[in-house]
Amino acid sequence: MAARMDKSSMEEKKIFVYTTDETTKPTPEYAHWMSVQSLKPDMRMDVWIDSMIVKYPLEITQNNAPLLNEVNWRPEKEKHVVMAEPLQVKNGWIVRGNHILINGTYFRKNIPGTTGWQGKGSLSQFVPGRTGTGYTEEPDSVAQVLLLSGAHVLHHRTGLWYERRRNDHERNMHADAEVWAPFNEMPYSRSGQGEAQDRLSKYDLNKFNPWYWNRLKRFVDVADRDGLVLLHDHYNQHNIIEEGAHWCDYPWRSANNINQLGFAEKTVFSGDKRVYMAEQFYDITRPVIREYHSKFIRQSVNVFHDNNGVVHSIGLEYTGPLNFMSFWLEEVNACDNHQLVALTATKDVQDSVLKDKKHTLMVDVIDIRQWHYRADGTLYEPQGGVSLALRQHARLIDPGTVSCASVYRAVREYRCKYPDKAVVYNGSTIRVPRNAMNWAIFMAGGSFAKIPPIDELPVYEKASSFSPIDRQTDMDTQWVMGAVGKGYLGYCVKNEINLDLMGDRETYKVFWIDPDKGTVIKEDGSVRGGGKVILKAPAESSICFLQL
Repeated sequence: MAARMDKSSMEEKKIFVYTTDETTKPTPEYAHWMSVQSLKPDMRMDVWIDSMIVKYPLEITQNNAPLLNEVNWRPEKEKHVVMAEPLQVKNGWIVRGNHILINGTYFRKNIPGTTGWQGKGSLSQFVPGRTGTGYTEEPDSVAQVLLLSGAHVLHHRTGLWYERRRNDHERNMHADAEVWAPFNEMPYSRSGQGEAQDRLSKYDLNKFNPWYWNRLKRFVDVADRDGLVLLHDHYNQHNIIEEGAHWCDYPWRSANNINQLGFAEKTVFSGDKRVYMAEQFYDITRPVIREYHSKFIRQSVNVFHDNNGVVHSIGLEYTGPLNFMSFWLEEVNACDNHQLVALTATKDVQDSVLKDKKHTLMVDVIDIRQWHYRADGTLYEPQGGVSLALRQHARLIDPGTVSCASVYRAVREYRCKYPDKAVVYNGSTIRVPRNAMNWAIFMAGGSFAKIPPIDELPVYEKASSFSPIDRQTDMDTQWVMGAVGKGYLGYCVKNEINLDLMGDRETYKVFWIDPDKGTVIKEDGSVRGGGKVILKAPAESSICFLQL
């Protein structure tokens, strides 16, 4: 304050400076001085404060405040917050308004101050006393980071365990309740009764953790304002299949809750490590299991009843049976305003749902994740409901490798079969130059593709009315989408692109775009329709955009 005002502050005079010396070799002079000081009591803080009140009394001017009825005050008008367009599937694309949503992502972060552990930033992560990136992250800040990255989608699922002591992957009950932060808050609240495997009280599956759900709700409120999306996994299947340590502290384990679900204790661990609880967990023929699944699924949907920015998924690792998937779809569909629903499953379960007249109507998004076409054209197709995790399937069946052509084929196939639904591809990919793999997903009609924002041109707005054009697509040279009288978008694999504009008489401006950065490389004049045209690219593997 003294530096800002260029004069000393009176407040400095009110500070009592306590002088003392901790030396073990005092001088005779210092010893005499301290002996004199010891004849009287040392200063106490309350005595010092009282002396300052006397020395520097507060100056209070009486009767200078206006009467309440003399105050000309009006409450500030409530600001009208402009909300983004509702999330919907239009022309086979996931859009807000007319803008295709791109670049779904995870947030991977190191937790500052920790060693030997890779943290993953999460809406449900709690680091006591610490807020910020990698700590307890505020939902509006997470949304801002997402916006600045050019992405639209935050993918959320629950943590594998509550606290970090289980990082060692041991399966024994902990010796005490000395938990280690950071904490992955669970969807359920503690009961205050008994001791779970982490030595805290057991969970009550009838009570939901308000902090956890409030965090997700706050993010979606911001997402609805800023045009973002929460991709919400209801389940994290890794808790019940494969690594037994993830089951140890899971709220559904009988040892960890007061709700008597009937899972046997002590849990059987194969080889003292693996766990096989999926068959019991998905067994909805047991009324108690069905009841608690129903409660949880409906909570996962109804908490967002007044929002429009959520895509619900059963879970990214789901390899469970068809009957549980059907049950999950029915429970979600029973909720008002369930928004968009993604079908994430093995191919056999996915196809069975889509062929069923009742359940296909409950699906908005087809999530290709557990299967893929190999580069040689064969199908990698694990089966659902056989109590094997994704990695376990991959050890039994060679997944092979994919290519841009095989990924394009999978997305295009399902866009053609189910034109009223959107398709997203999260299956196997490989790193290829010029971001070609992700552009193959998009050019085949896939939403949430990991492609860059293009701020200089309205590509993703215009493309929402485009469809892939099979007759103009050659996987070795180019991929094309468009609509007559509206525009065209093409990925040029080599150094030119061939377009058939025989049925289109419009004149279009030509732009070339960098597929990695999303920046405009070149504005290349215009082209008139009515015939076939060949456009020379400024570089191999470029994006060509024809705009009215």
